[in-house]
Amino acid sequence: MNVRPVIHFIVYSVFLLETLQTALNGADMYYWFASGFGDMNHLASPYATPFDTPIMGALVALCVQFFFVYRIWVIGKTATWWLCFLISLVMLHLVWVLELSHNYHSAHLSAR
Repeated sequence: MNVRPVIHFIVYSVFLLETLQTALNGADMYYWFASGFGDMNHLASPYATPFDTPIMGALVALCVQFFFVYRIWVIGKTATWWLCFLISLVMLHLVWVLELSHNYHSAHLSAR
C-alpha cells in the first residue's frame, strides 16, 4: 500500500487549516482592536474565536497525533498497538475536554 499520497494530503490539509486559523485570528484582531477601537463592550463579542481557536486547534492536534500514532505503529508494528490505542484515547479525551471548555465559555459569554 502506497501511503505517501495520504501523508501528503494530511500535511497539506494541516497547512491549510493552520493558514485558515491564522487568517481568522487576524480577522478577530481587526474586529476587536481596529473596528472596535475605544469600545470596551466590543471586546466582549467573541466574533470568530469560538470556531477558530478550540475547534480548529483540536482538529489540527487530532491530525498530528494520529499521524504520530501511525508512525509509532509503522516502527513497532504489532508490539506497540496498545500505545497507539492509548494515544488515540488521550486525544479523543482532549477533544472532548476542549469541546466542554468551549461550551462553558460560550454559555458564559452569551449570558452577558
